[in-house]
Amino acid sequence: MSSSPLRGLQAFARRYPGRVVQVPSSNTRVAKDVIGFWVGRRTIVFTVSSSTGRRLFVVAKRGTLKLPAKNLGDLAFVF
Repeated sequence: MSSSPLRGLQAFARRYPGRVVQVPSSNTRVAKDVIGFWVGRRTIVFTVSSSTGRRLFVVAKRGTLKLPAKNLGDLAFVF
């Protein structure tokens, strides 16, 4: 993971307008079929909403491949 990933994620969001969005906080909910990302000082949060409305997220610790928090079960597997 980059030591400053915000610019890359913003470029990714521009490539997929309306599908990938930067969110204002780490616990923001997004609409179905949208991927949200939030970049904090030490973590990055990716979030989606399931078809049933459940908020799914993965927290990535910057500078590592560790996922200190997630609620995706087996879907959040780091290769």
